[in-house]
Amino acid sequence: VKSALDEINSKHADQTVLLCTHNGPIRILLCLALHMDLNRFWQFGISSASISEVSFYDVGAIVNVLNRVE
Repeated sequence: VKSALDEINSKHADQTVLLCTHNGPIRILLCLALHMDLNRFWQFGISSASISEVSFYDVGAIVNVLNRVE
């Protein structure tokens, strides 16, 4: 997940990117974005078919939406 995130951030800086995946990789991506220990990935509740949105900046990431189900 880290190598994919690094590649996306380098190739698509300042662009909107849609990722569709299972809840495990989403949880890991959130930990990486927020500089959290990966052992804490279980603390994010991610439902099937939910939407989460993260904005990446040079100084860090902002979670704009987490686990929205409509």
